[in-house]
Amino acid sequence: MRKFTALIFAIFVSMTYAFSTTWHKVEVKCPICGNMNQFQQVGSYGSYIYSWPEKFEYIYWPNTDSNCIYSCKKCKYSAFMWDFKKIGGDTLDLVKKNLKALKLKVSDYGDKMTTKLESAEKIYNLYMKDADFWCKFYRVKGYHYSKASMPIKAQEDRLKALRIAEDMLKLDEYSYKQKELLLITSSMKYFTFQDSAAIQDINLGLTKKYDDPKAKEKDNKGLDDYLTTVLTQLKGIIQNGNQTLRSSK
Repeated sequence: MRKFTALIFAIFVSMTYAFSTTWHKVEVKCPICGNMNQFQQVGSYGSYIYSWPEKFEYIYWPNTDSNCIYSCKKCKYSAFMWDFKKIGGDTLDLVKKNLKALKLKVSDYGDKMTTKLESAEKIYNLYMKDADFWCKFYRVKGYHYSKASMPIKAQEDRLKALRIAEDMLKLDEYSYKQKELLLITSSMKYFTFQDSAAIQDINLGLTKKYDDPKAKEKDNKGLDDYLTTVLTQLKGIIQNGNQTLRSSK
């Protein structure tokens, strides 16, 4: 019996490790003030992150983890970890010039994710114009507001993401990714309690094909198949009246 219990425990531990994500400490110099900060950097993860429930909001780890926003302890400059050091040229000068006037509430890296996102939003607003970026930013922000039990703010940002995605659907330049955008609109409608409208978008999305002219055929097929799977799963959740996704946050 003890051997059997030990075996079950070993299997549980190995499965937990197999589906885990890890971080490790890293020292990062702030591009704005030069201060050295202790942050966390992605260590390891696997493709299993694309099967986690956040896929129904079309966001994925590490966006779901508070570690992914870096905030300088000295000057309060805040950005996604992959953007933090990339800033340069005119954009760097722009942020340096306007940072104090933004009156950021963030104090350091250990602050709440919602606070860090609010500060990062003000900074990105200085220079970021890309619709894709903002659509994702507001989905991530909505997710973290919901996780922090702030439903009104979560709804506000999810509706912002929805409006951006709907505007993108009207533009020819995004025609190749209509299926992806319809997953986003149906997702945001579901999370803002517009189930009937969400089903309509899902049904339309299932008639589309993701086909990026700049991508390889196998990559397009892989993403198209994935979008089909998530759309179908979300449709089933809505039709079955399953509230788990909305009530778990």
